[in-house]
Amino acid sequence: MAVPNYFFKVILDYTEPGLKGIGFIVANEKSREPLQDYAITIDSVERVTGIDFFPLLPDDQEWIIESTVNINDWSWESSDPSGSVDSKSSEKKDQPVSVQCSGTTKSGLRCKRMTKSPNGKCREHGGD
Repeated sequence: MAVPNYFFKVILDYTEPGLKGIGFIVANEKSREPLQDYAITIDSVERVTGIDFFPLLPDDQEWIIESTVNINDWSWESSDPSGSVDSKSSEKKDQPVSVQCSGTTKSGLRCKRMTKSPNGKCREHGGD
């Protein structure tokens, strides 16, 4: 069984007014460093992984979102070293999270509606 040396994550916030993206590559080892220390551009993650994460974004938006990162644009909640999460975070965890619909429009673009449906689609695209 192979154990990866690194993990990656990319996040796209495609909600107005602040379209933004952020990427992370984290070594598979114990660290006390804050997650913000690992923040990089999505373009950087794409170069390492060889994956084009958001090819359906309009090119002008893709270029800006994937080539820049500003950690001050993101909310950073923390937990104590024992692993217990503060009460505000645990309250949020119990509530369904809104995500961008994974369906596509008639013109082939990704739907911009938000949904809390478990299948990731708005009502128009087959969600609950």
